[in-house]
Amino acid sequence: MAKTKTKTKGKAGGMQIRQIRNKKERGGGGNFIRLKTDTAMKGFALFTPDPEVEGNPGWFEYLEHYDKPNNQYVPCTGDSCYMCDLGENPSPRALSLWYFPEAADEKDQFKSFKMNGFLIRDFDEIHTEEGGVLGRKFRVKRMTDDGKYRVSPTAETKPLPKKEIARLLKLAEENGQDFAADILRQAKRAAEKISAVDALTDDDDDDDDDEDEEETTSRKGKASTKNSSKSKKDEDEDDDDDEDDEDEDEDEDEDDEDENDDDDEDDDEDDESDDDEDEDEDDDEEDDDEDEDDEDEDEEEAEGLKSQKAVVTTPDEANEVISAKLDGAGRAVKLYVGDGLDPDWDKIKKGVEITVDALKDDEDDWVLTSLKVAKAKADSKAKPKGRAKK
Repeated sequence: MAKTKTKTKGKAGGMQIRQIRNKKERGGGGNFIRLKTDTAMKGFALFTPDPEVEGNPGWFEYLEHYDKPNNQYVPCTGDSCYMCDLGENPSPRALSLWYFPEAADEKDQFKSFKMNGFLIRDFDEIHTEEGGVLGRKFRVKRMTDDGKYRVSPTAETKPLPKKEIARLLKLAEENGQDFAADILRQAKRAAEKISAVDALTDDDDDDDDDEDEEETTSRKGKASTKNSSKSKKDEDEDDDDDEDDEDEDEDEDEDDEDENDDDDEDDDEDDESDDDEDEDEDDDEEDDDEDEDDEDEDEEEAEGLKSQKAVVTTPDEANEVISAKLDGAGRAVKLYVGDGLDPDWDKIKKGVEITVDALKDDEDDWVLTSLKVAKAKADSKAKPKGRAKK
């Protein structure tokens, strides 16, 4: 299988996120919120949508690429960014912190929401034209699958006091909220994945070189064996010429026998060489099978799951996660319900067979893009429902 080899510049350990520090650089942690199309959320904004504001831990604005061949989002790391080396332009993104006081668990009261360029622009306009965003309650609704949103402040709720905002930001930090660390981890995972793909491609190239070298060596050995047999034959013929004429007939007979013996030896040596080549070919076939298995897993990682059958092991409607085992491979996976999907949870039970399409997201999780539940087999012995007993 041919692979596209991408260039990796620099090591993950020394990279830095290319953070946006002023509005001109925009160009064109906690739990993350994913909104489906036609769904909305209401919460208090614990951020100011301005990268130039100091002491603004609820807002982290940065640049990000989408690596389509490897199906992953890649935070731009500037000089060490392999996507920039390929000539791909990044887009502005922002992680924002939100407060949901109605959540029972204190940790669930703080959630992170990733904004695209459209939302960054909308919140920036509200901040500039309507007297700020920090501490106000907003309703955010996703309108389309391609990332269009509608933002509207809720007039019925008063903004949070400054002291309460400061308390909440400190509490969020104590609970581990750190956007810079989250994005750096994402960038390192992306770089490690590319390094693994490069290493796998290099191994494939080395295997091909080894096969060519073994074939050349085998041919040389075969030629050497034939040349050795030919030299022995020539020496025997020279010895026969030195004999008396009266033994000529005898010697000719012996020469014939020697030549036949030499031919038999050549045939035996050729057979042995052929056997060795057959064994090498068998070993190569086994190596090829192992490489194909590795490539299949790598291809699955890059291209996602397509029309993959799986058996449900644990449905989790509350968190919109389906634990399942892939058909055939038997590998356990967690499948997160993606935007735009509305599964019929009454049908998704343990042991039910489903057919799915899924892709890896920027957190390296499988996200469903399509889900079909197999029809239940009719039970011929089951009694019809709804009939009155006679």
